[in-house]
Amino acid sequence: LDEPCGMALMMKRRCILNCEGENTMYTLPRGEEEKGQWLRFIFNAIPEQYNPRLLLCAVHFTEDCFLNWTQFYCGYSKRLLLKDGAVPTLLSPHRDTGVYVSESFVTRFKIEVRSSISGLNLSRSEFKHD
Repeated sequence: LDEPCGMALMMKRRCILNCEGENTMYTLPRGEEEKGQWLRFIFNAIPEQYNPRLLLCAVHFTEDCFLNWTQFYCGYSKRLLLKDGAVPTLLSPHRDTGVYVSESFVTRFKIEVRSSISGLNLSRSEFKHD
């Protein structure tokens, strides 16, 4: 079953980079150039063999990669939608890489999961900004 580029999935499957938590997941893009960029980010090279259904979570993308970042940040959207051509550039915060992902960025993903589980309706004032 082919998924459209960047289609968000809410499943129990894990991010290929073993991230903690239940974040919005994205499948590999269909375009060969973009797919190659994602694979180089994940594996540091394009491997000869890989699972074409691997998933990458939203934590690995910068804010400008999303169509609805502001709506999500303000609590008006439950899922982040990737822009066409978005390429992951952020490694997870628990890896010693020198790449920094802000604590509030990760916290917003945790709030997203908690609110969807408990049915909370979060207001804009409950989000912390760095």
